[in-house]
Parts: sequence; C-alpha cells; structure tokens
Amino acid sequence: MTTVNLNLRLDKELKDEVAVIFENYGMTTAGALKMFLVNVAKTKTVPLTFTYQADFSDDEITTIKHRLHDTDNIRTTTLDELFA
Repeated sequence: MTTVNLNLRLDKELKDEVAVIFENYGMTTAGALKMFLVNVAKTKTVPLTFTYQADFSDDEITTIKHRLHDTDNIRTTTLDELFA
C-alpha cells in the first residue's frame, strides 16, 4: 500500500490539548487520527454525534410536543403532490 502525508492546520492550543488526552491513552495524535480514518473507511460512517439545541420557549416546546402527538391531523401525500 502506498502511503501519503496529510497536512492538517489547527490551533496550537487544540493540538496541545488533544495531545495530552491521546497520550493518556498511550497514542499519538497522528495515531489517533489514523484510527479515526480507518474506522470511517471500514464502517462507512462517521463515529461522531452531532447535536443541535435550538432556543425554544416553554410555550413553543409545549406546542411542538402537542403537535408531535396529535395524530388526528396527519395526512399522507406523494412526492408529486409536494412538488406540484
């Protein structure tokens, strides 16, 4: 297998912070990144969790929860109807 170099530009503070964490696991930053990329290639997924917390008021959250559980107003449609 041919190898290549991958250059990554990031803040020094981040590099130093993660280096300490990886060292605690007995690995280098380069080794940890290689493990991550191998995992992505083998699983065809990104092993990260992405979350988004929207700023909704209590009233908005109550309305959203009510609408999620209100099955009387659910109707089906086709893609053709949606894009007509």
